[in-house]
Amino acid sequence: MFKKKKYSAPRYILRHSSAFNVLIDIFNSRMELVYYPNKELSLDESMVLWRGRLRFRQYIKGKRHKFGIKLYVLCEPNGLSLKVIVYSESAAPQLGGSQHTEKVVLTLLREKFSVGHAIYMENSYNSVKLTEDLLDKKTYVTGTLRANKKGNPADILKYQLKKGESINQHNNQGICVMKWKDRREMLAISSEFNGELEEVTTQRGQVQRKPQLINKYNNSMSGVDHADQMLAYYSCEHKTFVWFKKLAIHMFQIMLLNFYHLYKIGTYSEET
Repeated sequence: MFKKKKYSAPRYILRHSSAFNVLIDIFNSRMELVYYPNKELSLDESMVLWRGRLRFRQYIKGKRHKFGIKLYVLCEPNGLSLKVIVYSESAAPQLGGSQHTEKVVLTLLREKFSVGHAIYMENSYNSVKLTEDLLDKKTYVTGTLRANKKGNPADILKYQLKKGESINQHNNQGICVMKWKDRREMLAISSEFNGELEEVTTQRGQVQRKPQLINKYNNSMSGVDHADQMLAYYSCEHKTFVWFKKLAIHMFQIMLLNFYHLYKIGTYSEET
């Protein structure tokens, strides 16, 4: 009978992983020390481009860099990065195993519980159970929801909608799960907003009725995308860099972008 050999990362990966872990730990602790964010926060994934061989290289379809090293980032909606985690078994072994996404969310938000923050997340993170757990920690959740997640109300899932229609349902904790159809059906969840519709003006100047929680999600979710877009304008990366150097330079770029955001915040505060 053969025994399954347990994988252990090569020494050079562990050595460089520990080095960039120190850099990321310094960044996270320094940001916690110098700045406390506003109520709205967004959590999303970012990619550092890397097409070479690497055990923890990832693929994300919707990102500008589809192949590379995945980062989990907690941001403000303006793109100010607050906390970063690298997707790597050697860098963050405590996040592995089952319920990986829940562990990521709880780790990124650990220092932000019990003060009333509102976190916006996409459907890969959200679930009814996680929303309940965060509400117990006085943290609100709003975001899209996958139809196959456990705990979703069956009545909402099976109901067929026409364009412009919506249906919602609340549990005993006041958490709202709603489905709304525009061009296609969208499932969403919120512990802060209900299924109320409000009028919004589209880019073409048309007035449309849209769920409030969808509007709030669209306006507050794109913090990581804003940061990635601004970093792409002045990229310092070179294609011949080894992966750990690219990751380190990317972190320094995030720091520089944060300095810019903090400067704007400080200047605005002085003017008012």
